Amino acid sequence: MRKTLILFFVMAIMIVSGCGKTIDNTKNSTKFDEHVETTQTTTSEPNDIDETSDTREQSTTDRFSNKNSAWQGGQKNYAELLKNLYETKEPKDAIRFAYKDLNNDKVSELIVSYNGPEITVYSLGDKVFKIDNYDFMTGTTQLRYSNNPSYPGIFYFTVGGGMEHHGYAALRNNKLVVEELWNEDYSGISTVLGISRDRIKDLSSDKDLINESKKVYRENDQIDWKPLKSIEENVKN
Repeated sequence: MRKTLILFFVMAIMIVSGCGKTIDNTKNSTKFDEHVETTQTTTSEPNDIDETSDTREQSTTDRFSNKNSAWQGGQKNYAELLKNLYETKEPKDAIRFAYKDLNNDKVSELIVSYNGPEITVYSLGDKVFKIDNYDFMTGTTQLRYSNNPSYPGIFYFTVGGGMEHHGYAALRNNKLVVEELWNEDYSGISTVLGISRDRIKDLSSDKDLINESKKVYRENDQIDWKPLKSIEENVKN
């Protein structure tokens, strides 16, 4: 009887512990390591987007250059891709985008967010090309950035399985490398499961990166997302 009650209590916590899916993102993390670089990719991203738009052909993008902030600061090179997304993907309200130099190479990457937790990263060479995509697998996902140039990547926060998960995603050799840095057992789920641990547990050996993550979390500088609908005027004119 006691085991049944404990199991019922655990299931109740798991149901209410996070908004959206309550999947433990430890399973979805990739070790951020100088020598071992693996990535997680998904197949849910639309396949009919032109991911090789030639940035040297400016006839289409020039007419967008001064109409909307989406094209300012040299970002008009991504205009054709965003225009394609606007014209072919639904729901538009669920798609957002942002610009961020993720590896200090002076080129701003385009980050597209589909339905919240899934992101796809594009960059510029002779053409626009897709680098990688990643699904954080939970409706409670926040992406932040640091003003410290030593950490140009994305600091993420997710909730799942009774835990708050904090990690870092960065570009390494044109791959998106993701690592969970630390987590916090805010719900007490570990005690219920008979696991002995502190409320906050560091998972990475990079203490400087962990400290920067905690600083970024406190300062709450979130990625400046623009809704896809913000380019509506550019597309229709």
